[in-house]
Parts: sequence; structure tokens; C-alpha cells
Amino acid sequence: MRFRRFPLLLLLGAGCTLPAIADYLEVRRTAAVYTEADRTSDVVFKPTTGVSLALLDSSTTNGYYHVEDAVSGQSGWIYKTLVRRHPGTPTSGTAGGAASTTPTSAGGNPAAGGFPVSKCSVPYNEEPGAPTAFDQSCGLTGNAASDSGEFPQNLSKNDLCEKSAPVPITIPDLVELQKLVDDSGVIYGNKFSGKGPPKERSVFHNLTSLHSGVKLEEDDVVTYVGFLVEAHYMPQSEKPPKTGKGGETVNCNSTEHFKADIHLALSDTKGRITAKDPNRVKKLCGTISAEMIPHLRPGVWNGDNLDQLIDLERPVKVTGHLFFDASHQPCKGATPVGSDPRRITEWEIHPIYSFEVCKFDAVGRCDVNKTSAWEPLSKAAGVSLEEELDN
Repeated sequence: MRFRRFPLLLLLGAGCTLPAIADYLEVRRTAAVYTEADRTSDVVFKPTTGVSLALLDSSTTNGYYHVEDAVSGQSGWIYKTLVRRHPGTPTSGTAGGAASTTPTSAGGNPAAGGFPVSKCSVPYNEEPGAPTAFDQSCGLTGNAASDSGEFPQNLSKNDLCEKSAPVPITIPDLVELQKLVDDSGVIYGNKFSGKGPPKERSVFHNLTSLHSGVKLEEDDVVTYVGFLVEAHYMPQSEKPPKTGKGGETVNCNSTEHFKADIHLALSDTKGRITAKDPNRVKKLCGTISAEMIPHLRPGVWNGDNLDQLIDLERPVKVTGHLFFDASHQPCKGATPVGSDPRRITEWEIHPIYSFEVCKFDAVGRCDVNKTSAWEPLSKAAGVSLEEELDN
């Protein structure tokens, strides 16, 4: 609710500060706080990605939130797509937009100093794993440099807090969304080719609607129904290279399975894609990716159980966070770009919130909106369950 002008003047004239709303904002991307709700006005300060700002008004003006930095006391306006709103007040140590020198996670820990396990209700549809030493040491941004494009990208990769209603998507939807990104002119791709993810990710939030009229953007919750055709840990081998840096920065370069993402290849066509399949590359270039992150990952979500599921050839329903992997480029037709993952688009479901298996073999009986047709992996008939161990 907005304060009326006259009472507000009385409050300020009496030497009182503007009261904060019982919500706060987490800065998710490169942003500036302006003197007015207009980007042409003067910049008050530029908050560090990952910090929290106090909310001074529950509503927006011209798409801007009125905020205050609790450390410096500076206030101003920040655009709504650059932040996420959370209920309650930030944990001590999470504020500090203007004065912060060390990037902090929304859980109040240094960026690579711990995953905020209680930041929000874990969205998994299976019993989540207990916090581990890995969770305590590797935070939301992993070990990415704070001035790199991987820093904000890793925040998005570890986003377990989106609460919007899932939007059903298809592979053609994501292919169309890929074209919108490419048409925007944003530079992205493998950092070893001189590209890498952009530091500013607003382009992935400001795309036009699809031809169907559906508006999709990064941080949406989406659902895909299709077939699991391949699954592996990243990296696929637990043996680290001689440098000891074989994993991804989002997971602090770990090469152990329980500390690494599980990559799923999803397709509209059933059937395992094997390593010896002569058409392996062509088939993978028609798939989309979804990933199970290691943080609090349910023990039942592991390579052994997923491998069994592939051969059952029953449809799966994958729900989670829509994410654009700007560290790679998709296949050009049936031809991959260098060593980049073989897939049709860089839009993926990452992290996965819910993984379900249809009770039936025929995809026509697996209505995305019919809850009675689906069951969690732990209940799926034909899967002899194995639990993932943290060693």
C-alpha cells in the first residue's frame, strides 16, 4: 500500500525514517538503483549481485521497486525484473548493496561459502537429501569470479525458489525461444572460444511472445512431457584431470558424482541413445536438456535409477526452472558446435524441481494435467531403487 503524500511529509518532518515493508528483494542481475522510478534519472548506487535490499513500498511505480540499502542507508528505485521478492526480512549479513565488497548469497554467506539450505521451501517432489559438507562449502555462485558472466548464471542454475504455476512447454517452443535469443544479437557461448555467458542477463527476460501467444522467460517454472533417452553425471568420469579442475564452477569444480549435476537428454521420441549408436550425435542434436543439481538432491535421483528408467520407455514429466545456458551453443542442424553439448537449444530445465514417471506406456494416456497418471521416481514400477551415497 502507498503512503499518502501528507502523512508522509509529517513523518519525514518529524525526523522519522520511511518504514520498510515486511518483504525484501534479492538482486539477481547487474542493476542500478536510481533516484527516480526512471532509468534516465541519476544512479544512486549499483548493488552487488546476490545482496538483499529492504523494500520500502509493496507496489511498483513504472515497474520499479522503492528500496533501501540497510548498510549505507541509501534509497532509490530498482527495476522489478532485476530482483526477486522474498517474504520476511533478510538474514543478518545479506544487505549491503552500496557498501558491499564481498559478493554475498541470498542466504547471507559469501558467494562460495555455503548453499542457503533454508532460503526457501525445497521444491523437490521426493524427500530432499540432508545438507552435506559440500552444501556448507559451495554456495549459490560456486567459485565463479564475481566479475564474470558465470557469477549471475550460476545463481540462476541454483534457483530452487521460483513459485509460479508451471507452464507446459514443447521442444518447438524452446526452439522458437532459442531463435529469439539469437535474433537479439546477444553474444554467448564457450568461454574458451572468447565468448562466455554475458554479465547482464536481462535479454533472457525481455523476449517477445511465441507465435502461440505464450510469453516465456528465464526464471519461469515450466513442465515438459516426453522421454528420457540419456542421462549422465557431469563430468561423466569421477577421475579428475591432472589439473584437478574438471567440474563446473557452479559446483566449485567438483568431479565427484554426488557433488555434480546429472544431465538428462529429453526427447519426443522414446529409445535409449547409446554411445555406439551410429546416429548418436544426430539424435542428441534433437533433444533438450534438464539437470538435477547436487544441492539437497533426493537420494533416489541418481544415475542408476535413471538408467533403468530409460529402458522402461515410459513418458516422464519434468518440471522446474527455465534457464538459458549461455556457456554453450546449440547444434546447427545435426552438427554440434565444437565440444558443446549435443542438443537443439540452450534453453533447459535447470534445476529440476519435480521428476515424475507416467504409469502408462502410451504418451496419449499421460496428460500433463492429470495428476493420477503420474508417480514419483521412487514409486515407479520396474525401477529397482538405488540410493545415491555421498562418497
